[in-house]
Amino acid sequence: ALVAAARADIDKADFDRARMLQNFAADLAGEDPGVQALQQAITDAQLAKANAAEIGRLLAEAEKALSAGRTFGSDSAYALLNSAQRLGPASAGVKAFRAKLMARVLDPVRTDLAGGNLVAAEAKLKQLETDLGNDPDWRALAGEAQKLKVQRELDGRMNQFYTRMEAQVRAGKLLAPTGDSALETLRDAEALDIRHAGLAQRRADLVAALLRAGQKDLDTNRPASAVRQADGVLSIDAANAQAQALKRTAEGQLGEAERKVAQAMSGAQNAVIDGHLAEYQDPANCVRLPKGASIPDMMMAGELDAALLGEDMPKDARVRTLVPDP
Repeated sequence: ALVAAARADIDKADFDRARMLQNFAADLAGEDPGVQALQQAITDAQLAKANAAEIGRLLAEAEKALSAGRTFGSDSAYALLNSAQRLGPASAGVKAFRAKLMARVLDPVRTDLAGGNLVAAEAKLKQLETDLGNDPDWRALAGEAQKLKVQRELDGRMNQFYTRMEAQVRAGKLLAPTGDSALETLRDAEALDIRHAGLAQRRADLVAALLRAGQKDLDTNRPASAVRQADGVLSIDAANAQAQALKRTAEGQLGEAERKVAQAMSGAQNAVIDGHLAEYQDPANCVRLPKGASIPDMMMAGELDAALLGEDMPKDARVRTLVPDP
């Protein structure tokens, strides 16, 4: 309440009362960000009032410069705006003119970004960098462009996974062969971006394909294979009722020995995909790298001091063998 009352007094240019209320608020909650910001707001408003005439003159000159096309330079609209802003950062006139100038200069970039024309947006930002590179509005927009660029690069990589996965599903390479199966490709895509918009549909497509294959195996008296298909589904969706039912039915057609073989096959299949046997724990002194991590890349980036490498040894002058003549 004290902060709100003080800000109302600032608007009425009653700075003495605003300062008094700010002091009361500081005594009660001096660490509060709103109270701390209030002190600067009072100072800025007092400065703006004291320099109102000069600010008005500078903004009038800035308007003329903008109309004449002198947006940037030594005697430009932007330079005059900055002079006015130094005299009164809280001035309503300064804020309004800055909004107008930034809209004229940066709105074309915003239009390009909104339309997905990243190349044009980046070109315009580059042209403005010399004059606006330190301006917060330019930096914010450059950040948006960079974010869009990164997202597009990610989408491109994810789409490569999706294309490969769709081809593997069409070819029936759902769980095998090792190194070229749809489930492995799904895991690679998840390691890159597990929240990517296209993943849910690909998971659903693979689950549907596995269920069809499992039912076909069951219908053609191949229950062990049906169990593996069901386990593949359950590794994607552990609560999938169809896969649970399929597995129960298939296991019911297996003898004890066959059931153990089927379980071992499913465990081996998951171990190949995950690089880990579920029944074993990692040693306490070991740390598993995230999926998709590249040991050579991590070493070159300084994240690893050394590594055991073979054909993937980076061809870089900085790389040295720790063991002579290994």
